[in-house]
Amino acid sequence: MAREPLHPPWKLRRRLSFILGLVALASTLLYSLSALLSSPSSAAIHPPPRRSNPPFCSGNGGLLDLSRGRWARDPADRIHRPPIYDASCPFHRNAWNCIRNARDNMEAISSWVWIPEGCGGSPLSRIDPAAFLADMRGRRIGFVGDSLNENFLVAFLCVLRSADPGARKWKRKGAWRGGYFPKFDVTVAYHRAVLLANYTLWSNWIFQNKTI
Repeated sequence: MAREPLHPPWKLRRRLSFILGLVALASTLLYSLSALLSSPSSAAIHPPPRRSNPPFCSGNGGLLDLSRGRWARDPADRIHRPPIYDASCPFHRNAWNCIRNARDNMEAISSWVWIPEGCGGSPLSRIDPAAFLADMRGRRIGFVGDSLNENFLVAFLCVLRSADPGARKWKRKGAWRGGYFPKFDVTVAYHRAVLLANYTLWSNWIFQNKTI
């Protein structure tokens, strides 16, 4: 009586087809990977370098201490220039909205600029709201300060809104408030803290050391 073969022909054909399929798949993957690595476009997988920031003033040959300088009327516009934003900004409180309340001489007030030392008399360039928000895309920015800092923040929010009219107020529990700019997915938040130091400990130290 003839013995049956250990591996029938149909089983051998199935195994051979399976092995050949694996070899073909592996060859295809290796070829695709080698082509990707050798392609000039492979550099696109790396994030593009951030563009260099524009110079703050002319004649800037190095880093400057921008806190040292003076206020002056804009040398390029000695008379008047309009503010960056208008009376429609929603971030101002009504009583503090000088533009909406038609305060006298607002254009002249807006003509004052900061001139850092070492800039050859050139003022800081005006902020570019669209460029700033584009650089900050997807980020959350926080400020902490008192009422004076809050005035700065409100003006800053109004300036940024000129690049995103869809900006809206942002509020969280506690003392956090600010603005959200949906076009760039940027949140600018402010936490009002009247006393950034522990007043009790500080006052006790003053009286103990008789510094007053």
